[in-house]
Amino acid sequence: MPSNDEDATIPEEAARIIDEVVRPLIEIDGGAIQLIAVDQKSAIVELSKACVGCPGAYYTKEFIVKPALRKALGSEELEVSFVSPGFAAVSSSTP
Repeated sequence: MPSNDEDATIPEEAARIIDEVVRPLIEIDGGAIQLIAVDQKSAIVELSKACVGCPGAYYTKEFIVKPALRKALGSEELEVSFVSPGFAAVSSSTP
């Protein structure tokens, strides 16, 4: 079980991955991303601007955002949920 010090680094590491890896890729196409919340078991991410209604948003979520966060945080079971501006969180995990 991670110590409290390791727990404290989870938000910083998640934010670093979003800022340095994911955000530049999303902004190229006019989208925006914000990390809303993160802990050892879950993350909530908001996609906005050009991501809203984009047919490629599914692929961005499944093949860029989720793998990047899971790798950075060392958890293949990390639950990653996505919200669009004005909508409630929806899980994108497979049942």
